[in-house]
Formats: sequence, C-alpha cells, structure tokens
Amino acid sequence: MIKVRIDSSDKRIEDVNENMLVEQIERRRKDGIPVNIQIIFKNEDVIVALVTPGHPARGRPIVKPNPRQKKVLDFWRKCNLDKEDFRCNDLIFFLRRITSLVN
Repeated sequence: MIKVRIDSSDKRIEDVNENMLVEQIERRRKDGIPVNIQIIFKNEDVIVALVTPGHPARGRPIVKPNPRQKKVLDFWRKCNLDKEDFRCNDLIFFLRRITSLVN
C-alpha cells in the first residue's frame, strides 16, 4: 500500500491526480505556505514514511533501513525530494516509478 498525503488529505497512489498535485504544490509555494507532502509505504518488508522538507514531521530515520527501504530512500534523494525547492516533475517521476521499487 502506498499513500500520498498533502497536508491532511490522504490518497492512495493510484488515485492521485498529477495535475491536481502540481496545482496544489504551486499554489502553496505562490502563497508562501510550506509544501507538506508525505509518502507512506507499507508492505511486507518496506515500511517507510518520506516527507518533503516543508513537513513538520521531518527528521532523521530512527532505525537503520533494510536494503529495500534504503533503495526507496536513495531514489527519494536522487529525485531531489529531500530539497526545499524540489520540482513537481521530480515528484511525479518518483510516484510513477516507486511502485516497482517496493513491490
């Protein structure tokens, strides 16, 4: 299961409308509001919650990630989603590809 949370709005990854996602991010940035996005993965050996830099829950991992979790974290960083000025296209690229990494 993969969920995408923007502020308090949760959607399963397959229900995310990419255009709506981009509009919400751009609107928040234009209004000077932090972009709070959280991606939550839960399956047999990958349980990860990733957050963008504007999210209040941002912090360091509590435990050392297993190899599959590390793969997800590395891909998150490769897409520059750990940066405040991440690009919407990078987030969409990540969401399109992530299912194959965790399944």
